[in-house]
Amino acid sequence: MPTQAFANENSAFDRVMKSQTIRCGYIISPSHLRKDANTGEFTGIAPEVIKKMAENLSLKIEWTEEVGWSTALEGLAMGRYDVLCTSVWMTTSRALRADALNPLDYAGVNTWIRPDDKRFSGKLADMDWSKIKIATIDGHISDIIARTEFPAAQRVSLQDMSQISELYQMVADGKADVTFEQNFIGYEFIKSNPGKIIKTDHEPLRVFPASFLIPQGEEKLKAMLNVAQDELINSGFVDKVIDQHEIYPGSFYRVAKPYEEKSQGVR
Repeated sequence: MPTQAFANENSAFDRVMKSQTIRCGYIISPSHLRKDANTGEFTGIAPEVIKKMAENLSLKIEWTEEVGWSTALEGLAMGRYDVLCTSVWMTTSRALRADALNPLDYAGVNTWIRPDDKRFSGKLADMDWSKIKIATIDGHISDIIARTEFPAAQRVSLQDMSQISELYQMVADGKADVTFEQNFIGYEFIKSNPGKIIKTDHEPLRVFPASFLIPQGEEKLKAMLNVAQDELINSGFVDKVIDQHEIYPGSFYRVAKPYEEKSQGVR
C-alpha cells in the first residue's frame, strides 16, 4: 500500500519537521478529548496540551483522522498520522505496537454496577464470574481487563467506535452486569442518569498512565515531544489545564514533579 511505503521511507519526525505540522489522529474520550458537533472545535486536557506543545515548537496541528480504540495503533503504524493526540492508557499490549510519551497524567479504573446488584459486595476474585456479563468496547481498556483479569466472564462487546457512555448504559439497562472505567466518565453518566449505576467500594483494578502515542522507533520525535510536554508539566501548565477540566475531584492523578520529590527534606 502507498501509505505503508511512505511510512517506511520517511520517518514521522522528518515529515513533521518538513511540513512544520503534527498530524493528529484522535479518539473521542469525554475525560481527555471532546469535539463540538457544531463548530468542530476540540476541547479537553489532551487537545489543550498538544496545541501548546506545538505552539512552543513553532509547529501547527492538523486534526487528520478520528479513529476507534481497536484501529488507532494501526493508523500510527501505517503513517496516516504522526501522533495519537488523545492521551490513552498505555498497556503492555499497546506497547507491542506503539511508543508512548512520558505520562500526561494517571487514572484509576474502577468497577461500576447497578445499585441493586448485591453480588459485588465481597472480593471480586471470589465471585463466580462465569455468571457475570461485562460490558466492553473492542480494543478499549474494559475489554483488556475483562480478558486478562476475568476470563471466565461473559463479554458483551460494542464496536470500537462506540461512545464510552454506552458501557454504563448497558449496565443500567441490564444488558450487562458490570463495566470497568475511570471516575470521570462514570460520574458524568450518573449526572445525566441519577440512580442508574454506582461505583463499588473496591480498590481501582488498575492505575494507568495516560500518554500520547507515536509510531514505534521514532526516537527523535519522542525526544522532542517529551521535552515540550515535560516543560508544560514542570511549569504548572498541565496542572492548570487538569484543574479546569476536572469536574469531579480525584478523577485524575497528577504527575509528580521530580525536582519536588528530590528536594523534600533539603533545606
